[in-house]
Amino acid sequence: MYLSAWVKFLSLLYGARLKGASPVILDPWVAKYVNDLRNGRRDLAADLQVLGESCRTRKTCLGYQSAIRALLAGEDLALSPGGQRHLRRARAPHPLTRNESLTPGRILKIMEHLDTRGRAILYILISSGARLGEVLSIGLEDLDLDSRPARFRIRIGKSGGSRVAFISREAAGAIRVYLIVRDRFVASALSRGGTGDGGLLFPLGTRAFEQIWALALSKARLERFDQVTNRRTITPRATREFFAVRMRAALPEPVVGELMGHAGHLPESYRRYAEEELAGAYLRVEGAVTLHRSHPKERVERKIADLERLVGLLQEKIGERDEELTHLGKSLLKERESDHLKERARPGITRQP
Repeated sequence: MYLSAWVKFLSLLYGARLKGASPVILDPWVAKYVNDLRNGRRDLAADLQVLGESCRTRKTCLGYQSAIRALLAGEDLALSPGGQRHLRRARAPHPLTRNESLTPGRILKIMEHLDTRGRAILYILISSGARLGEVLSIGLEDLDLDSRPARFRIRIGKSGGSRVAFISREAAGAIRVYLIVRDRFVASALSRGGTGDGGLLFPLGTRAFEQIWALALSKARLERFDQVTNRRTITPRATREFFAVRMRAALPEPVVGELMGHAGHLPESYRRYAEEELAGAYLRVEGAVTLHRSHPKERVERKIADLERLVGLLQEKIGERDEELTHLGKSLLKERESDHLKERARPGITRQP
């Protein structure tokens, strides 16, 4: 953040091409700016205003301005009270992105372009109402697929407390399919220099999933950008809105709030509903967050397709094991032939007829 802020700041003020510059290259430019401030050739409040106007979002603006002011504070350079008030007034209001809502049809289109892991994550998001970071931090020991409804524990939520989130049967089925090939994703993460944390259900970062999401949106022809903020109008956060809208049509607002973790900061004794009460309420309206609600014949056909996909994955895994055994057999055969040749070449040993 500090490096990006100073690169942008100095590039704007002096017209220098500093993108990708190292701290060693930036140091003389920073010293020049400090000298200009001391000699009255620059106005810090006006310069920070220019920096703020060049940022796309208010959060980036405040972060960059804070980075500039923090470094200058070490040089005993700070905004005057008048400059502080001027800068506060000059900040432009934060433009909001006009987000689009998710529908079951849109979700199914996105799922067509996701792999086994991506589909499992999306099923969890839409059926639990959990945040993306909470889903990606699920530990294997926190998952309980045998309960009814299936559930997982969020150890540290956004509010700092822990809670239990529930998932639908189709989400639990998607997780079971993913667990068959999970080792492959862990190995892939390790090969790319990632942690490949064996304790996590999904060894994946938030930014990596957002890239997967963007690619799936593009392939599904659902990728659209807001004209003002130039941000995508459909984000993973829309899954949380999808859950809230559908649950509020069938459950009281306080129940939906606790299912989504709005009371996660409260101790257990202060929460309005017990875990089993929430589980019972979730079971009654599980169909609201279930995507595949169709004719019995279609459900059977879909189940057969899922089983065929599962059989295919198992056959692929068996094929990989067969290749490993074949390779191991060839290696053992080569070692045996090598030992036989060494025995023949050893002096004093005659070949038996």
